[in-house]
Amino acid sequence: MTRLDDIEAAYARASGTWLDADWAHERRDVDGIVYDGIEPVYCDGCAPCGTCAAAKASAKAAESAGAAALEAAREGDWETAVEAARDAAWGHELRWGACPTWGPFMIAIEDAVITAAVAATGVVEDDLDDEDDLDDEDEDEDEDEDDEDDECPHLEVGEVGEPRCYSATFRVPRGHENPRAHGGVTVTERCRTCGATRPVHRNGVQREPGYWGPPADDTAATEVAS
Repeated sequence: MTRLDDIEAAYARASGTWLDADWAHERRDVDGIVYDGIEPVYCDGCAPCGTCAAAKASAKAAESAGAAALEAAREGDWETAVEAARDAAWGHELRWGACPTWGPFMIAIEDAVITAAVAATGVVEDDLDDEDDLDDEDEDEDEDEDDEDDECPHLEVGEVGEPRCYSATFRVPRGHENPRAHGGVTVTERCRTCGATRPVHRNGVQREPGYWGPPADDTAATEVAS
């Protein structure tokens, strides 16, 4: 398979698979969460819902950006392809907590660009001078640290920052949905080992965690004592 074949395959896997708010969430109107007495009303996909509308708009924008990235890749305009793919994944999907749909497509385009650049330069390890060798060793150490972060099981975590009013604005891994955790607060947890963070809905003893991601800007605060 060529690099473009890999990109075409990644696009085929992504396109049309994220269409709306495909996670459990409360129905929202112009005033916020809709309540039936004191209990929040969960979206059933029938009545108008602000979260659904916003997620559908993001999904549609991501589809458009993804299609633009693919077209640019076909034409060999790699700068535009990378920019559009990042817009699909980071600009639209990531705002909902993670980018499992358009993230792999973005990576496929970035990998193609990197592979083409290496092939064009013809640089191999034996051609590097000592200074470059040292730089490569530093980069290898950084990559090893990144690999360790990726493999971290996040066994030791703590809350950082201040709890926020509950808001269903992030995606929850399938199988971890817990509507009983809704309606309380949203907190940020940080892994004490690798520094990764994730949002968590919390309502009393009930919890609903989001996806792990890189350290967030608002987590520089001291860890909250448990």
